[in-house]
Amino acid sequence: MVGCNNDATPANGNFAAENQDTSLRKRVIFAPVGVIRGAINHNTTDYYVLNGAIQGFHHDILRHYADSRGREIELEIINEDYDTIRSLLRSGKCDIVAMNTSPDYSDTNSIYHSDPIIHNDIVIVTPRVADATTRELIEGKYISVKRGSLASEALYRFRDTCGYLFFIVELSSSITSEDMFNDVMRGVFAGTANYKHKARTAAYRMPGIGIQETIEESAPICWEFRTAEARDDFNEWLKEFKSKGNVAYLYRRYYRNRGADHIIRYGQIYSPRLSEFDEIFKRESKVLDWDWRLIAAVAYTESQFKDTIESVHGAYGLMQIQEVAATQFGVQDYYRADSNVYVGARYLAYLDNMFAKYIDNAEERIRFTLASYNAGYGHIFDAMRLAKEYGYSDTLWSGNVENFLLIKSQPQFRESPAVRNGSCDGKQSVDFVRRVLRSYRSYTQTKKM
Repeated sequence: MVGCNNDATPANGNFAAENQDTSLRKRVIFAPVGVIRGAINHNTTDYYVLNGAIQGFHHDILRHYADSRGREIELEIINEDYDTIRSLLRSGKCDIVAMNTSPDYSDTNSIYHSDPIIHNDIVIVTPRVADATTRELIEGKYISVKRGSLASEALYRFRDTCGYLFFIVELSSSITSEDMFNDVMRGVFAGTANYKHKARTAAYRMPGIGIQETIEESAPICWEFRTAEARDDFNEWLKEFKSKGNVAYLYRRYYRNRGADHIIRYGQIYSPRLSEFDEIFKRESKVLDWDWRLIAAVAYTESQFKDTIESVHGAYGLMQIQEVAATQFGVQDYYRADSNVYVGARYLAYLDNMFAKYIDNAEERIRFTLASYNAGYGHIFDAMRLAKEYGYSDTLWSGNVENFLLIKSQPQFRESPAVRNGSCDGKQSVDFVRRVLRSYRSYTQTKKM
């Protein structure tokens, strides 16, 4: 709840009425913040939410790329067949498919593949049986594979050349690799074909399965893009990113680390539970009629769900409460998690009610409320007055008020009569709003299986 330097005070009177006429916009132009719209798979390695944190191999690469270009990402968390996914690209609903895809896909007129992110073998996975050959384990039996995948093509080629018969069952590509490995463990299928890095990660937590045989070596794993220009820009960035060892580091983190949280806590990734404090968030969210997961996103952004953390400014707990805020709502023991969230939710409700006088749109009001929670509402009113003065909307956050919060501490703006509350670290507060909403979108989009 601390983002700026000076105490913040509320605006007086009718906010809109105290602003001067702005029939002509003053010469302040802001570059728009671009958005990358991506489609990504929800599973234990590509994209997942664990203890509030958004993680995953493909997610982290996309996040680094977007950050390097000064852009936000909006994700479609999806487990659908490849034709459905590619229809998102063709229709313009998505810019990037950040998943394991193959450059062998034939529709090169409308789909553009990146350079390989990594190369990996395709293998047959069976129950672990000492000294058994692949033929002994799968001949005359049923082997599963995802329809339309590179593994499917490799498996058919292997059957044509191996010299013995087995039956291939193509499953919907919306099925997760984890489910396919579990089916092998349970004896539903005698084996399955998949990427080696996926199989090895699964074997860390399922010692009953084993990698039996490589059926294709060093298969390229690429992303798909809607335009050649976007593909070329990504390739240029990827070359430098890989040269610094970053892809190799992420690969080790997600696929070679048997002690990683996403392997040890596999069940939590597919659980509807965000944290041990969910019931508190659900109860206290009712005071301002927000989705409880938005309160959870605030708490995660403030404290990473660490209920005993204390900042250098004296803010404490899940919601980073200061004593003055706790006193405002009659709470002394704000060191307890339930009391801490009680205060945080009521302060958010207090801010939301304050901005309701000026901002009718509930979604916009959330952004102003979150910024005020971090910076102090006086600084947000300063930015609103500056936006109005320079011909921008004082009731829209993105591209308007947020920009003036970023620059209001610069000398040429700090001396304006609109600025009444001193200097402010606007970047911290703008980033806070973005991080909270990014977490919230992930909490609501992720499909719990």
